[in-house]
Amino acid sequence: NASGNAPVIPCVDGCPSSSSHTILPLILRPGEPRQWVSFPGALAARERRDGRPGQHAGWYAVLSQPVVAVAARLRRTRFDAARSGLLRCTGDHPSAAPVDATASDPMSAVTPPATIGVAVQPAVRRRRLGYRGQLLLLLAPYLIGLGLLVGLPALLGLPLALTDYNGLTDPAFTGLANLRELARDDLFWLSIFNSLFYVALAVPLRLLGALGLALLLVHRFRGVGAYRAAVYLPTVAPDIAWALLWLWVLNPIYGPVNQALALIGIPGPAWMIEEWGARFAIVFMMSWQIGEGLVVCLAGLGDVPREVLDQSAVDGASPVQTFIRVTLPLLAPTLLILLFRDTIFSLQANFVPALIVGRGGGPNYATTFLPMYVYTTAFDYLRFGYAAAMTWAMYVLTGALLWLQYRVAVRWRLGFRDAE
Repeated sequence: NASGNAPVIPCVDGCPSSSSHTILPLILRPGEPRQWVSFPGALAARERRDGRPGQHAGWYAVLSQPVVAVAARLRRTRFDAARSGLLRCTGDHPSAAPVDATASDPMSAVTPPATIGVAVQPAVRRRRLGYRGQLLLLLAPYLIGLGLLVGLPALLGLPLALTDYNGLTDPAFTGLANLRELARDDLFWLSIFNSLFYVALAVPLRLLGALGLALLLVHRFRGVGAYRAAVYLPTVAPDIAWALLWLWVLNPIYGPVNQALALIGIPGPAWMIEEWGARFAIVFMMSWQIGEGLVVCLAGLGDVPREVLDQSAVDGASPVQTFIRVTLPLLAPTLLILLFRDTIFSLQANFVPALIVGRGGGPNYATTFLPMYVYTTAFDYLRFGYAAAMTWAMYVLTGALLWLQYRVAVRWRLGFRDAE
């Protein structure tokens, strides 16, 4: 061209309108100097110049290999060059810059133009969520469901607890009359005692069972997946199905439990006939659904650093000492979360066994837990206002138990070292 540089093939499609136009090194004929041209625009231009269109179509396959290698190198410098106006078409375009074909690095030989032809907008940097934001995003479905299915009905039930409402007539405001009646209701206090007795036995049994099975199934061996699935399977079984099954298992006459006790000379108790036998039967029934606790304990054991366990063994600690002094303190936060979760679950999820196995809360109201009493009051006696007051009493009881457990954990420094 006029600048005295080596011949340059112009882009047939004009100067690129965006930074996506790729500039590649191309040698079309032996002996020609290296040129920075547009591909495949240079290929089409060479064909028309020689008067033989399609002649160099086979070159596309030959050039594809160096194109891939050079494109990887240009990808690193392309954006910066485009922002500074250095990425240009070569040829007769007014904004083209001369290229030194003899330079070892063609990009270093490009002379910056006097004016910048095309403005390239810098890429917008996306803002990533922090750790707390990711946690809130993961908890969002659960929190939304909890708010709509639990929180909203509870708030709507609070005004109802201050009324006398039977579902047939308009509610009549009674103030604190329902609360004063609760204080004098012996059956209400009996249901609270049954609920607390159930929580005091079922929650520790569930935690110990989940932790013990997790210690056995945390190791890798043949068939461990089947054993884990067998432990988790009862958790997803329908409540009605396993309640009817346990009704047969705990039958005092022909049930398998009493039959097994008779073989070793122990008289079996009348499980669902005596009051205390019925209470213990409900506890045993609900203590075997530990699949969710097993999964959480397995995850917690998987987070225990192997180096810590190895160091404990090197120091001469026995397996029992390692578990008590090393593994258990590291699992304390996980076990506390399970404790809170099982406490809430146990105060609300004993309705089905009390209804099916206890046959409506019997014998002699021994299995009348607080949810069962709320259901009976609301749908058998149509006292929805009084049932709403008992529901709020159950919420207060649950919150008091969780606060007490939290204070004990903080006092003993179990997993909440930074709580205060």
